[in-house]
Amino acid sequence: MVLRRTHCAKSEIRDRAREDNHESQQDEYERRVADKKREHEPHHRDHRARERHGDQRTHRADVGRFDLPRVTITCSVRLHIVPDFFTRGATASHYVRYVLKGQSGSDRSVNAHPIGSGKRSTRCETPPSKPPPDGAAYMRTVEIIGAPTDYGANRRGVDMGPSAIRYGGLAAELEGAGVACIDGGDLAVPRAEERDPDTDQPRVGMAKFLRETADVCERLADRVEGALADGTVPLTLGGDHSIAIGSLVGAARGASIGAVWFDAHADLNTPETTPSGNVHGMPLAAALGIGAFEDVGWANAPGLAPENVALVGLRSVDDAERELIRERGFTAYTMSDIDERGITAVTEEALRIASDGVDGVHISLDLDWLDPNEAPGVGTPVRGGVTYREAHTAMEIVHEAGSLRSMELVEVNPTLDQHNETAELATELAASAFGKRVL
Repeated sequence: MVLRRTHCAKSEIRDRAREDNHESQQDEYERRVADKKREHEPHHRDHRARERHGDQRTHRADVGRFDLPRVTITCSVRLHIVPDFFTRGATASHYVRYVLKGQSGSDRSVNAHPIGSGKRSTRCETPPSKPPPDGAAYMRTVEIIGAPTDYGANRRGVDMGPSAIRYGGLAAELEGAGVACIDGGDLAVPRAEERDPDTDQPRVGMAKFLRETADVCERLADRVEGALADGTVPLTLGGDHSIAIGSLVGAARGASIGAVWFDAHADLNTPETTPSGNVHGMPLAAALGIGAFEDVGWANAPGLAPENVALVGLRSVDDAERELIRERGFTAYTMSDIDERGITAVTEEALRIASDGVDGVHISLDLDWLDPNEAPGVGTPVRGGVTYREAHTAMEIVHEAGSLRSMELVEVNPTLDQHNETAELATELAASAFGKRVL
């Protein structure tokens, strides 16, 4: 009896310590982000300004990079305490420092490793406690991959998207959908300020941080390919939309795929047509080998064909992109199509087109697809997007189609967000895509 009471007391102490640690992390995260927003408010006061294409941002004032503190978690190995979010340190590499109790300082430094170094987080490796919703087949395990990069954007801050999405409760939302998950951590990505954006340029035209974007996308493609080989569904967290190049390349290795692009923008600019050189306006063109991206190995996804690409929710398209859509015969649905036909009919048709004759479908979800009133924390908001309920309906249809091969959530910028609501919305939409329902 004495031993049992002692064991219970120790368990209670561990539980309380875990709760206190989690709450302190949340308080620190919220305080620092709020402080940075106040300090730099004049720089992004007009971030909801009405824009045309997301690639046309050369006129906008850049927002300074905001760093979140590196968090040191001190714990016993047996407790397996892992933070709910991964914070940003002095470099763009994301670190979680696991300090083994009782080690010397020199020993502890050995155990500090960058996320993405091959060691997986244990945050959500356990199968979910609750069964999948009635009538739903059990989804394969989801592997979360963070790609904290803002090389493709003009605004800083979107590289903190993976941290914000995890902090917003992604693991809990997936568990609520009856999904088991593995958090593979983040790719190590150097800060944009430490690199020259013009070091490497395409044969024609311009593309900023092309070398750095290629490096990130090549490593991401390997991670996505590896996740699929392990029988899991890769869920990539951006980062700006340039990471979609790596997602598509990895998903298309050894397979034919389709893609449904939920976005306000077409992302079909090329180095020849871009007015800004920002690669997050080019990922779809890159994956399809269009223009200067033709025969560029790291950027091309041979298993993806234009006839299996459907763009949903367009409302800001450049002239060159409009011509390309007509020339190549892409299936494109504007917000007017959604208004006239409804989100259900449009999404079902888009998925039929994307899944026709392929091994699976890649879902690319840019949070600026939603109206800015629903998702304020994005760098390129455009009025007139889908509503909260329309977005959930579309993701529910994605799950029902049964063709989901890989997915990404991109363009969440916590420095422009309000109370992390855009990141939390991203977690909810991911859960809907993986099967979460009200009943």
